Amino acid sequence: MQKSNYGCVIGAQYLGCIMYAVDLVLLCPSLCGLKKMLDICVDEVTALNSKIDVKKCCITRFGSRCMKYCKDLTFYGGFIKCVNKAKYLGVMLKVGRNFGVDMQYIKSNFYRSFNDVFHRVARCQNELVVLQLVTSYCQPYLLYCTECLELPVTQMRSIEHTRLCAISHIFHITGSDVKLASDFTGTVAFGEMLQCRRMQFLDGLRYVDNPVLQFCVSCSLECVFCGVFLLLLCSLYILSPVCYLLSHVDE
Repeated sequence: MQKSNYGCVIGAQYLGCIMYAVDLVLLCPSLCGLKKMLDICVDEVTALNSKIDVKKCCITRFGSRCMKYCKDLTFYGGFIKCVNKAKYLGVMLKVGRNFGVDMQYIKSNFYRSFNDVFHRVARCQNELVVLQLVTSYCQPYLLYCTECLELPVTQMRSIEHTRLCAISHIFHITGSDVKLASDFTGTVAFGEMLQCRRMQFLDGLRYVDNPVLQFCVSCSLECVFCGVFLLLLCSLYILSPVCYLLSHVDE
């Protein structure tokens, strides 16, 4: 793929293809180039006596032209559709001018797990025990992957509000009492938790022996693209600044 000169390239570093298990991500600034990369994938997969499931493939675009009409690509006798959302490794990516995720999906997972836990411990008279269970089993849904995303203030407030709603249900309180209960129980604010997780995440990158990551680390301060790629590649093994393909290979 790298020898074909198709896909995203920064300087001399090729960043056009990422593979994790049987999931393949192709990064390309144009649909024509993406089609050429697909043809290469077909040749390689055919040589391995495997096939690609077209029904599990999709194209999502990020950038200034993300909302422009995009024709579906023909592939393996079918069509790869352009979608507004795509799930990858537990993260729901959402089309936009900038790389982003679907916050509604994150919050719905939290509420689903919270309702399950709250229903099972409904007769428990100790609210602190319930709060600890929610913190241990439900809160990770809100924090998943947040350390590698540049969340705007509105989204961070939305996540914090979701957590406070859970506290409101646990203690059966409303209004300003919710914030007081959060403070008295020692619950760390979402902004502080996110900052700690991001510091641990970036600190761990110092011990990663990977030439691509090392390149992104060296360029992240000067290049926004590399900075985003660095964060996402480490925790998601995916980046989609312009256009990407999610593909599942069946044996």
